[in-house]
Amino acid sequence: MRGARSRALLLLALVAIMTAATPPTASAATMRRTWTATISGVGTSGTAASGTVVLVRYWAGDGSFSTQLGGFRPTATYAVAVYKGTCSKPTVLLRLPNLTTDANGNAAAAGSLTSARMAPVWSTAANGAIALRISAGADLYCAPLRYPIATRVAMPGMGIDLPVVFQTGNAFPWCNVAMYLAGVSQPGRPVSRSCTHTPGPACSSPCSRPRWSTTAAA
Repeated sequence: MRGARSRALLLLALVAIMTAATPPTASAATMRRTWTATISGVGTSGTAASGTVVLVRYWAGDGSFSTQLGGFRPTATYAVAVYKGTCSKPTVLLRLPNLTTDANGNAAAAGSLTSARMAPVWSTAANGAIALRISAGADLYCAPLRYPIATRVAMPGMGIDLPVVFQTGNAFPWCNVAMYLAGVSQPGRPVSRSCTHTPGPACSSPCSRPRWSTTAAA
């Protein structure tokens, strides 16, 4: 009986942790997914170009982006796009503002994106890979847009250290794993405080945050 009760308490705690990723009052500033593209390579100018582009999708559906580039062709204007397909024959999902480099080949920009503009990115990324393309004539750079995923959830104070798996079909719960639902996305996004005790009025002591172990998604 004691073993069954312990398993029930553990299950309730894990469900609370996983569902905390969808707070009922989530604001537009709550991130749902963050993609990062790392740019590197030698362009037509012969210099080693590098940079990072970050794309964020919020729970409300809108998004934002930020770019930081260096070593590109000086005083050149680059087109920036999120696409699916191949670098040479892309299907554009989202066009970001053009980037104009300074005399040293550097450029930076940031801005917001409406829900309508983010919609094609989100629907495509749900079932396949997306990537970033930066081009100015023959000067071309492409890189996959990746996001971190949680591989384990650990709460040392409760002795919990479990691999994270996706729930498939009606199998619930599996033993010795932490499961998540597609509706609340992959764990690892910012979460609200969630109780690790039995739900109810007695659950009033300070709650714990899970510690996520992550790896980059392809």
